[in-house]
Amino acid sequence: MRMRYLGLFFSLAIAALPSGLAQEDKGEAATRSAESASPLKAASLEVPMGEASWAVRMIRTGGINGRTLDISVTSTGELKCMPPEGSCPKGISADNLRALGALVDPKALRNSKSSLTDRCRDCFVTRITVGQRDDKGKIQTYFAYFDDTTAAKAPFQLVRIATSMADLGK
Repeated sequence: MRMRYLGLFFSLAIAALPSGLAQEDKGEAATRSAESASPLKAASLEVPMGEASWAVRMIRTGGINGRTLDISVTSTGELKCMPPEGSCPKGISADNLRALGALVDPKALRNSKSSLTDRCRDCFVTRITVGQRDDKGKIQTYFAYFDDTTAAKAPFQLVRIATSMADLGK
């Protein structure tokens, strides 16, 4: 009999807690959690010298198997992967380099607020950083991060570049 009253007491006590304690946006909580595990900020890039040169780095983590894919490509055709073994391509074809270069269009690139969701524990989290040298030699940097469910909210062109980079690793 005492256990029934004790259970009823706890149920009522929990129901009486202020509802504002649990009203934090779950997407913001997921973003903070991912940031604490791995900083979601623009990755370092080495943009080659020369007008309209560019570099792209895509870091994808997570998924069911928890693998990390870290690929960078420059306008000169230099390709680096971390770790170098696994699904990393040995090089980039001239056609793939031209296609990727066409996506690195400063008129189409933009930054925006990035986000993650907590609804998908096995989603890939993608960070994409693009550095493009303008006609004065100054490097413009564009960055976004997203997961499988929030990619539609990320800048479209950056998602296209990330998808092209991930396809290089297949």
